[in-house]
Amino acid sequence: VDKRYRSQVAYCAEEDYHYASLTVRQTLDFAIQCKMPSSSVLEDRAGYKAEFLDALLDMYGLTGCADTIVGDSEIRGVSGGERKRVSIAEQMAAGASVDIWDGSTRGLDSSTALDYVRSLRITTDVLHKSTIASIYQASDDIYKLFDKVMVIDNGRQLYFGPINEAVAYFEALGVQKPLRQTSSDFLTGITQLNERRVAPGFEDRVPRSAEDFERVWQASAQRTLVSQQVAEFESQVQNDKRSTIIREFVDRTKMGAGSSSLRKRSRYSTTFLYQTAQLLQREMRVLWGSR
Repeated sequence: VDKRYRSQVAYCAEEDYHYASLTVRQTLDFAIQCKMPSSSVLEDRAGYKAEFLDALLDMYGLTGCADTIVGDSEIRGVSGGERKRVSIAEQMAAGASVDIWDGSTRGLDSSTALDYVRSLRITTDVLHKSTIASIYQASDDIYKLFDKVMVIDNGRQLYFGPINEAVAYFEALGVQKPLRQTSSDFLTGITQLNERRVAPGFEDRVPRSAEDFERVWQASAQRTLVSQQVAEFESQVQNDKRSTIIREFVDRTKMGAGSSSLRKRSRYSTTFLYQTAQLLQREMRVLWGSR
């Protein structure tokens, strides 16, 4: 992945980093241009860009503010919720197979955060992506939108599996979930001695540290099942011709791949000269908008 398919993994940081003086339309236009497929698989690039841009604006409810500058803490632009949706649309324009969202709901109210995660769920289902997200104080409505949850403490994996089995797993170890506590708050407080509640009769048996929980997890039947599923998937990928077809298609979409075998092995979708031209064009827009 790192050598040839880095462009298939996209990471979105916790904060929204955009050029404040660029409009929403210009921001997304640049993102689309940076992942423009090769002419060998896409003849009408201009039409593709226009349709893709309109689809993103419509999908994330940004049509009404498309020609409004993004703004930031000092320059007035779109609202906080709209700016967050710009980040989502920008990442979608990257066309990656794996999207990683790092605490992206921070600073959003509960309603906006729920709408945001719903957008991630819809995008994941429609585009058949893999989405990984860390969420601050996720409500149960947000928690239920995910398929699996991973509990980590001090770099140690304490659980990984279906969301509807996580609470039961830790309750079986002797950690009791309060009646009105959300599942995410319960899971994040597992190793906090001042937060968790030990079930009666488990005082001497319940794991106490991250190391203890990791040791129990490594020896559990759930961990064995996860390992089996991973092994089966890796075997399927090796034997399934679809994986080869996908790799070949990704290589063909790289700009200049038809005339150079080196471009097929490149980790970037577009050529250096093309990237330079797009960056210069964006810089001119930034300077013009900052006047």
